Amino acid sequence: MVSNAKPVSTRFQPGKSGNPAGRPKGSKNAITLLKQSLELQLREQAAPDLGAVLDKAVELALEGNPAMIKMLLEMHMSKGLNDESHASEKVAIQINSAPASKVEVIDITPPTEE
Repeated sequence: MVSNAKPVSTRFQPGKSGNPAGRPKGSKNAITLLKQSLELQLREQAAPDLGAVLDKAVELALEGNPAMIKMLLEMHMSKGLNDESHASEKVAIQINSAPASKVEVIDITPPTEE
């Protein structure tokens, strides 16, 4: 039987890089830096109008727009549920199109433990 394994003396040693002159830890490539710069510029440009956009989203949700209701609920539900205390909680949301006069607001806040 022929073995293709390299001798132990020529294998990579634990804790030593196979490319010691390679890219330093934490360095970012040009595309990543460009994306971060663009994201920062977009956030700075959108900041003054963010309140108006959120107000409009809430207005549309209250009028019964299913997409806005879903988006706002998903945003709300994603906040604060990332820690271990809420890991087992599951919430299902079903949105039925209905006229604004039939939209019912319900409290979906999980009970607090005291």
